[in-house]
Amino acid sequence: MVEDIKEGFGVINRNLPLVLIQTGTMLLSLLLFIILVGIPIAIAIIYFGIDIGRFKGAVETIKDPIDFLYEYSGLAIFMVTSFVLYLTVITGIALFVFGGNMAIMKGSIIDQTEKFSFKKFIKEGKRYFQPLCWLSLILGIFFILLIFVLGALVGIAIVLLTPYKDVMGTFLIVLAIISGLITLLLAFVGFFLILTLSIYAVIALIVEELKAWKAIKRAITFMKVNFLESIGFYILLIAGYIVAIILMMIVAFPFNMIPFIGPIISIPFQFVTYIIQVYLGLVMMASLMVFYIRKA
Repeated sequence: MVEDIKEGFGVINRNLPLVLIQTGTMLLSLLLFIILVGIPIAIAIIYFGIDIGRFKGAVETIKDPIDFLYEYSGLAIFMVTSFVLYLTVITGIALFVFGGNMAIMKGSIIDQTEKFSFKKFIKEGKRYFQPLCWLSLILGIFFILLIFVLGALVGIAIVLLTPYKDVMGTFLIVLAIISGLITLLLAFVGFFLILTLSIYAVIALIVEELKAWKAIKRAITFMKVNFLESIGFYILLIAGYIVAIILMMIVAFPFNMIPFIGPIISIPFQFVTYIIQVYLGLVMMASLMVFYIRKA
């Protein structure tokens, strides 16, 4: 595993433009948020500022919530549409960049002499965009089903135990607490397993040129064969990433304590810290891909 991490660093060091592209993508997402979400919110604030008298009157005389929604439905639709548009655009960009990043990593792992090519990045981003969309949709359904199952279990437990609340008293409260903790544990384990499966499914899709559903099946098989190693390695990488972020926060803390100029001085440092986080995130994905290729 240590060798996989070392090779992960090597892959990203040979393809440092990926860090700049990922950083640029995040800055673009912030800009798009300001344009597609921030501006509509500002328009809404201005509108309510101008229309505050009528708005107060509508609230005071409101009898039917439907009438209130109808009164301001145009503004609500405008804001919701803007937010949905933002999510759609940024998700598309993220999948495109992610596909390009993973394809470049794959090429660099297979052939260590291969150098970064922006032309190849664009080409691979286009090629993997649709498969990644389908994979994201399927995995999203898995997450929704997990939430539904856990919610159903909690609902059934409440329905079954409610008639006995007066009889069982304190015992019911203790049982409810224990059941809640167990449900939270199951939820955490379930989400983590699906998240791990998602990562290996993406890697399988890129490395083995599979379609979405076959990539998921391949990831399930891979995790069955290498269950402890695949999960343990992912946990190790996440733990290392979190420790690195905590250390950077500790280093940045003294800057924020300096009166007046502290926050200003810390801005460049925070930007550098963010770039390091992007770098480590890419190293984590490259290390997982190296691990997958070695074990597959």
